[in-house]
Amino acid sequence: MRDSTIEFNSHLAVHQDQVRLSGTNFHAVIHAQPPHLTYLSHKYRVVIWCKHGVIARSDQSVKRAADRIEYGETGARYEYMNLVNDDRGEGLTADEIRAICQAFDVQQNIF
Repeated sequence: MRDSTIEFNSHLAVHQDQVRLSGTNFHAVIHAQPPHLTYLSHKYRVVIWCKHGVIARSDQSVKRAADRIEYGETGARYEYMNLVNDDRGEGLTADEIRAICQAFDVQQNIF
């Protein structure tokens, strides 16, 4: 059997804290090393363990916790590709967002 690492204590602490605070009978903690998200942490500070990996939690399902990592990794992959190509992703303009909201009848007052 492999010895647990010091990381185990931090994962357990996140789990224990959330169970105590929410009173839930279900809570998942996932630790992963998605390559693009972890790579970008070398350049930027984000809500991950810099240069190491990420932790996601959910009091609803393991799938929801995993989805959060997948969404972050997908965004990081696109940002990584922009950096490799000496480009910066600019996202949608305010006019584009308004047009999308109008096309799908999304009521909003931000843009």
